[in-house]
Amino acid sequence: MSDYLSMGCEGWREILSAQLDGEETPTERVAVQRHLEGCAGCRSWLDLVAGVNRRARTQVVPTVPDLTEAILAAAAPPATGRRWRPPRPPPPRLPSPAPRG
Repeated sequence: MSDYLSMGCEGWREILSAQLDGEETPTERVAVQRHLEGCAGCRSWLDLVAGVNRRARTQVVPTVPDLTEAILAAAAPPATGRRWRPPRPPPPRLPSPAPRG
């Protein structure tokens, strides 16, 4: 924890960014929470970036037309007659006879 005592806000914001991605360590989570309690600048930064992150993850999905009928109409009709079967595996190989010597 003492490694964090001399760290500036830029370093804390790296950890906050990792936190938004779910990549911070448990030690970092505790340390950054302590930093946020006393740093209004990082709290404001986190609010701003968290909002951008939320908007990026929750974009509206455009409506896509259902092309099922058009695809089925354009597809070749199913084949009749013989069904496809996977090829049979080759027969097992017999061991080679031992060399005579």
